[in-house]
Amino acid sequence: MCTAIAYKGKDLIYGFNLDIDLAVWKHDIYKTKNYFTVGITVGSTTYFTHGITKDGVFANIPYMNGPTEKYPIGTKKHRIDLVVNKIIRGKMSLAEVKEIQNTDGQCIASPKNLSFHSLFGDSNGDVFVLEPGIGYKEIQEKYAVLTNFPVLNLLINCKRFY
Repeated sequence: MCTAIAYKGKDLIYGFNLDIDLAVWKHDIYKTKNYFTVGITVGSTTYFTHGITKDGVFANIPYMNGPTEKYPIGTKKHRIDLVVNKIIRGKMSLAEVKEIQNTDGQCIASPKNLSFHSLFGDSNGDVFVLEPGIGYKEIQEKYAVLTNFPVLNLLINCKRFY
């Protein structure tokens, strides 16, 4: 199970683990002066999926056993995997992520036939969870933990509660 954590105490700590099938997914760890990240290669493209920038911006995309997303025709969709990739590479800010979610006619969506969600945070302790098709929520609590299950709508695919 993939997991992301945030702890907002005297120190601010972000962390993650990545649980993937190494026989299926090609991955590597990238450490530069600008970021530390895990990259997963699909075809000939490497996507940064879990990492942190030199400025303390954290982003990740655990797989989510979540809903099939439905959006009105004409909605401009920004794929969450590409958004996370841009954030880790320093090409998009967390403010831009929120702006997309708050702009009519735009949304952050999972790639076709997949379901992801993300824990985002920065060095100021601004932490939020984003779940495509559900929305995002600012995390005010001291701790945040994100696994492979939706947290903003606990009743989605709730067989685990039976």
